[in-house]
Amino acid sequence: MRMKVKSPILILITILLVICMIFSFLYVILNDGNRTKDSIKYEKASVEGLIRIYIYEKNNQPKADKKALKSYINRFDFKIKNNTKKEESFHIALDVNKLSTINIKNIKYVIKEKGSKEEKKLKMLSEGIYQISPENKNILFNKYKKITIDSYLLEDDIVIKSNEEKEYSLYLWIKEGSKIKKKDFFEAFIVIN
Repeated sequence: MRMKVKSPILILITILLVICMIFSFLYVILNDGNRTKDSIKYEKASVEGLIRIYIYEKNNQPKADKKALKSYINRFDFKIKNNTKKEESFHIALDVNKLSTINIKNIKYVIKEKGSKEEKKLKMLSEGIYQISPENKNILFNKYKKITIDSYLLEDDIVIKSNEEKEYSLYLWIKEGSKIKKKDFFEAFIVIN
């Protein structure tokens, strides 16, 4: 008689464990390490969203442009807020960690403003080194404790009115045909100047 009572309880416990494992797996998949939202305050602006970009084993495979632009894993959404009392012009740059093993010549990107119908040209990250102000570089370093080597201009002269914000999506991926090893990675941070 006891075996009959234990059997339904064991089945119920097993079902609950399986459900917990499924939800844990989904949580890990949907909250991947490069999908952590963050915020950082600079002197004139603040940035909120997916500021840290980390491409590694799970998503370091080269992709065709069209496929990358449809992929959730290649999209990094963020907002820029003008914290001043006047209209300001800002530059969006990417500060690359010098320890990254994926060469920037293999990185492509496009940045789009939310709600804009303007078609943006796909660009290679290596198209130009940009100087971020020492103050903003220090703010970034103090927050993330990462040493960076170069910054690359993504978008320049973005005009934002006083106390308003604009939302952007940065699509960033490894270009098709690149030779990437499984352990190669790329780490960078979105910076406003």
